[in-house]
Amino acid sequence: MPDEPSRDSTDDTSDDSAEDGSAGDSSQDKNVLEWTVTAAGALIVLFVVGFFVYELVAGASGPADLVVTLGNAKVDSLTVEVPVEVTNEGQKVAEHAVVEVCAGPGACAQISFDYVPYQSTVTGVVGLEAPLAAPLTARVASYVDP
Repeated sequence: MPDEPSRDSTDDTSDDSAEDGSAGDSSQDKNVLEWTVTAAGALIVLFVVGFFVYELVAGASGPADLVVTLGNAKVDSLTVEVPVEVTNEGQKVAEHAVVEVCAGPGACAQISFDYVPYQSTVTGVVGLEAPLAAPLTARVASYVDP
């Protein structure tokens, strides 16, 4: 009988632990945790994909709506610096926006903004010759709707 395989003592202990049920409980807990994390991840991915589909279908339907606000003019020796704030209240971005600030018919200056994202504000400063001939007015001269 020398060719018979000998029985290892570790086989006996593994059989006993399976009979106790102690090894089965920890793997069951791990399995529940894995499924919970997987389900939470799947819900997050589905929410993000659903949001992007909704934005694609329902969002960004209106044009850009640029609103110009002038700040307090600061007078230097020969120039007047006027802060300009442009807010895009529309549904789309505006590119290459040009704002014209005037203090009378012959005293106008322009400022341009390369990119005005929707629902955001950009700022700049425009210079005019002092003294001002009339009250300041501002208008959006042009912008590109990409």
